[in-house]
Amino acid sequence: MVAGVTTPPMFELPDPAPVKAPSKRVQAARAKPVWSRYRPKNPVKCDHCLLVLAENGGQGPATKQARHARRQGKERLLLCGPHAQIQREKDGLPQLKGAAK
Repeated sequence: MVAGVTTPPMFELPDPAPVKAPSKRVQAARAKPVWSRYRPKNPVKCDHCLLVLAENGGQGPATKQARHARRQGKERLLLCGPHAQIQREKDGLPQLKGAAK
């Protein structure tokens, strides 16, 4: 193949599909997260604690049990007390009482 020489296409390429904006319903759901207590029979570890361990190759602080659930749209996060406080500050919400255990 010679550099700088291109072959013409054998057929017409379709126009790319237009990019769709999310519906107003999805945007409204993303605007305000919903918080709740997380107390199942078999608790699991905090999502943020596990993410820190994964990013550092397993080196880091011990993971804590999830105590709070944060739902925003279809996304759900299970968070320990300290990570719940950090996330609530990012969301612009008041602190949880007794959550930093």
